[in-house]
Amino acid sequence: MMRRIAFAFVLSCSLARADTYVLCAGVERYDDQRISPLRYAVADAKSVAALFRASGVPRDNLVLLTSDATDLAGRATRSSILSALERILERAGANDRFIFFFAGHGVEEGGERYLLPVDSRRSLLSDTALPFGLIERALEGVQAGEMLFLLDTCRNDPNSGRADADAALTEGLSRGLRPKVKVGEGVRPPTMATLLACDAGQRAWEDVNRGHGAFTACLLDGCRGSAADGDGRVYLGRLSEYVAQSVQQWAARAGKLQRPRLLGPGADGMLVLIKPVEPLITITAKNEPLAQLVAELADQTGAQIVLGEGIDGGLPVSGRLEGQPLGKALTVLTAAYRLRVRKQEDVYILDRPGESAAGPGSLGEPTGDTLVVAAAGDGHYRKIGDALKRVKDGGRILVRPGVYVESLTIKKAITIQADGPADTVILTSREDSALKFECAAAAVGGLTILQRPSPGTEVFPAVNARRGEIELVGCDLVGGKPTLLVSYAATQVKLKDCTVTGSRESGLKVEQGARVTAEHCAMFGNTDRAMDCSDSSATFVDCIILNNGGDGLAVWRARLEMERCTVRNNRFTGVWLGDKSTGRFTDSKFNNNGRGLHVDWSDAELTGCEIKENHDGIGGVGDRGSLTASKCLLEGNRGTGVWIIHRVQVTLTDCEILGSGFLGICSGDTAVVNVARCKIKGGNDYGVRADGTSRITLEACEILDNRAGSVKSDPGARVETKDCVLPK
Repeated sequence: MMRRIAFAFVLSCSLARADTYVLCAGVERYDDQRISPLRYAVADAKSVAALFRASGVPRDNLVLLTSDATDLAGRATRSSILSALERILERAGANDRFIFFFAGHGVEEGGERYLLPVDSRRSLLSDTALPFGLIERALEGVQAGEMLFLLDTCRNDPNSGRADADAALTEGLSRGLRPKVKVGEGVRPPTMATLLACDAGQRAWEDVNRGHGAFTACLLDGCRGSAADGDGRVYLGRLSEYVAQSVQQWAARAGKLQRPRLLGPGADGMLVLIKPVEPLITITAKNEPLAQLVAELADQTGAQIVLGEGIDGGLPVSGRLEGQPLGKALTVLTAAYRLRVRKQEDVYILDRPGESAAGPGSLGEPTGDTLVVAAAGDGHYRKIGDALKRVKDGGRILVRPGVYVESLTIKKAITIQADGPADTVILTSREDSALKFECAAAAVGGLTILQRPSPGTEVFPAVNARRGEIELVGCDLVGGKPTLLVSYAATQVKLKDCTVTGSRESGLKVEQGARVTAEHCAMFGNTDRAMDCSDSSATFVDCIILNNGGDGLAVWRARLEMERCTVRNNRFTGVWLGDKSTGRFTDSKFNNNGRGLHVDWSDAELTGCEIKENHDGIGGVGDRGSLTASKCLLEGNRGTGVWIIHRVQVTLTDCEILGSGFLGICSGDTAVVNVARCKIKGGNDYGVRADGTSRITLEACEILDNRAGSVKSDPGARVETKDCVLPK
């Protein structure tokens, strides 16, 4: 049984010039049983505390408070949290930083925002919970130069009595979770920031597979190195970007919506921690099974430790070591079994001497059509590029979990398949595209393909497809500019069960006659659009396009087809159809975008679509073009439901245009609009308005309950009604 493990880290550079103080609190079960319990909040707080302890924060500078603590001083009560705040802030100097992590309930009531400690009483929040106003007062006069709040809250409704009831983060609560500190005259105010687990209107979800909140799980990954720069430093800007992309990626795969949010302009350069170079271990173990020892060391230090092929995890290990580097400690503890400890990238590998020395990997030279790549050394090759040189046309490369820092060009008809979940098999490049296709045909399945450039260097596409029939299945495509570039008429790419996220511009770029088909894919969190498509064609089936910084999808001189897709929460237009393009949309949803659909000198056909809560529902302009919509619902759009100008020809049949913030239908210039069997109700202005010399024909329509009236036309315009239901 392992009796004790203590550890510290030798840092790549010192934090001595600026001390870090950390307070971590996690609350799962509340004393007041009317407040619903949570899962994993305690594990979150403990893991974050261990992370900062491992990164070199002295034990005296770190406080951990949880709801499961057996001693009163360690419980996450209101008094304990405030006392810890006071003790830390009394010690923090002008060059120091303070980090507060909280996992638990956060609520807004009566204009005040609260975090809920374990002893909160639902009926007495102001007296028992932790209002942010009180935290702000506690921070008054503090000398710490930097303060960071990491809040994994709003996982469910605290009033529900059950742990799986939804609770969205309100806009008021999100604003209130950014403290404001008063300082004395002549004192420079601290740099402050808050990283929230989700945006307003969203819920913070839990990842049952990892036993953490999804936000905290990605936060831990980023701090352990995924968001570090070349020197191992983790800065807030890059960390928040990584966490936001990773959480959105996880949420999209899980069919959920969650996007972390950073509050605090100018705080991107805040140093959160420095990734450790080598853990120092102090350990006492007696007959500890090797696999258990390895698992506990990995959990405590954040290091990745794997057993080589054929190594018995039940081997008993005993010994006592103090202040030894992890690699040396593992060597000493396993010396009786003549095991060897190797370090490959950031992975510690325990194997036997000679097992991986001969040949490119421990499997020796390949004899069949399948080559095995393993960064740990237990395959035919350690690098995918080495396998690419030797694989035959029609062959297969199986890639085991690991991080592969390579830039690959596929020129053969082959298959590359991950032998593990996508987030464990990572292909990444900083200097060029991680993956290029210049072949007749190829397939890649189950990899995370990532392009994150070194600071100050050029950004390349993560994946660059220039020729061939390419199939990407179950892949996560991340970063780059764009993330996936598909070019030329000889290129056809099929995406299935993939995510495209984190691009510095558009996630997917299709050009020069190429063709793309996407099925069951999610495209989100890109700086600009999810897709740019010009002089090419794209088909989307059962896809989600959300939370992109520009339009959802934009096409020029191209053909776009969408079936059963959701286009949501994009900053500008959900879908932009421009410059003589054609679009066919079936049973798809365009919700909460700047504009649902924009048709510019193009032709669009919609059947059974839902267009809700955008600024405008559909807009159409141009000296040519057409829009045909059948059995569509346009509801709650904040501006106009359908807005058409110039010479666009429009036909609306069996549609409902409900609750528009301005007009139901508006036409201008010389547009021609034919409307049959439609309901136009509940608008905040006229139901139908014709401007310029446009013409609108209404047949068998219901135009009722619009605030300004049913129909209005300019003197030069014309509106004809036949068999319509109008107010009397």
